[in-house]
Amino acid sequence: MPFQKLHLIVNPAAGRNEAILNTVNDVFHAVDLRWDVSVTLQDGDGAQAARTALDDGADLIVVYGGDGTVKDVASGMVEADVPLAILPGGTGNALIYKLGLPDSLKAACQLITQPHDFRPLDLGHVRCEKSAAEGYFLLRANVGLSNAIVEKASRDLKDRFGNLAYLFSAIQSLNQADEIEFQVTADQDSLRLTGVACMVANAVTIGGGAAFDFAPEVLVDDQTLDLFIFEHQSTAILEILKSQLSADLSQFKGHYPGRHFHIATAAPQNITLDGEVLGETPPPLRSS
Repeated sequence: MPFQKLHLIVNPAAGRNEAILNTVNDVFHAVDLRWDVSVTLQDGDGAQAARTALDDGADLIVVYGGDGTVKDVASGMVEADVPLAILPGGTGNALIYKLGLPDSLKAACQLITQPHDFRPLDLGHVRCEKSAAEGYFLLRANVGLSNAIVEKASRDLKDRFGNLAYLFSAIQSLNQADEIEFQVTADQDSLRLTGVACMVANAVTIGGGAAFDFAPEVLVDDQTLDLFIFEHQSTAILEILKSQLSADLSQFKGHYPGRHFHIATAAPQNITLDGEVLGETPPPLRSS
């Protein structure tokens, strides 16, 4: 067994009703794997728990929760040379799907106990120039419409409908969206764009599952980010559906790959990182 000290970080509010610790203990105890656990109560707890565990000598961090929890924990491991393992625990689990990891808690735990290779992932960083707000994302940073999708997909809606909560909230948000003016620098190119939403993506799986991966060609380990502008309420969902059928990113009129982005808007906009609201931050922001 390559790991001597494993630390598990659990979000108890994650969207699954299962005996988490019993399952984990059964699998790890069978191979004499030493582990301990901490629990998150709010955003930021995961990063702090990861830093504390690393200081205590953990050689593997394991996270149980949704994409926001995974992002939170990864944020506390940016400079660490210690791997992160992900257990499926949220409603969407888009990163689980994108990486091809097991959707079963027991199977994911068993994978940790077996020989395997590690996979490096890109990690996006966002910094707002006019405030102290900054953070990381594994999947995407959203400005505009996508924030409304997250906010409208309430815990009750997620519990009742699972991944469909994101689809319901997307349709509702599209009908209510106002256009936003974006001033974008993509690497060295300056662009003035108008749309209902802006997304800087490391992956664009929304809510988990193939039906929500509207750009399968966008990879989490290609050292490149992809900026998408959804230009109008009536075309945003159509573009997603067309790309899903063809797996062709050229369907998007507003797609700009790059490593560094500078984004400014005419008025302040909320920003979300992997489904978690960073806050209402005055523009501009930098993403890399």
